[in-house]
Amino acid sequence: MGEYQGEIDYSFMKYGKRPLEVFDELGLTGIKPTVIAHGVYLSIKERDIIKERGLGIAWCLTVDSIYIGPHWLPLFGDYMFGIGSDGGGFTDLDLFHEARVARAVGKALTIGINYDKSSFNTITLMRALTGWGGRLINDNVGVIRPGYRADLVTLRLDDPRILPIYDPVETVITALSGRDVNDVLVNGEFIVNNSNLVKVDEVELINKIYDATPTITDKLREFGM
Repeated sequence: MGEYQGEIDYSFMKYGKRPLEVFDELGLTGIKPTVIAHGVYLSIKERDIIKERGLGIAWCLTVDSIYIGPHWLPLFGDYMFGIGSDGGGFTDLDLFHEARVARAVGKALTIGINYDKSSFNTITLMRALTGWGGRLINDNVGVIRPGYRADLVTLRLDDPRILPIYDPVETVITALSGRDVNDVLVNGEFIVNNSNLVKVDEVELINKIYDATPTITDKLREFGM
């Protein structure tokens, strides 16, 4: 939603209004939780809809940073957002990488345009990677707290490239990657243990992806992509 100008042009051509306005009139913004991917090109009216309906934004930085500009500034500090990856077609699925890009883009905007050093710091991005994501989907995840799901990630901190560590949060946002994940627990159950997938045969999965790629590529070409 609001990912690129062509989407907005199409909506105006077919419906005479912007995409989120169409969704709002159809009542889709009343469904909770509703999270908008991207949200790069939003009008003042669309931003008001997001605030009034309590919607969230999944910010996919590697893809969205192509459209970096002052029109993003209202997002910072005013809207709840999480970090997304936009799938693996044009970027990877590493949310640590996305957070690192967010840090760079945020600094370029908030410092370069209005010289605000405080609005896009590593604490904000850590919250976007964890607790804010849980709030966006209206679920008790993302925070270590009684009554919340035991969704946990442990990270390896023994790689010389990230040492020394003076600020753990700064290190997570600016230095770590998905390859530094040691364990992942979902609702108390190991999904990744000692950097290995527990419930999935990784080699088999990779082979299936390679087998399916030519078919997917042909379909994309049919749509001119």
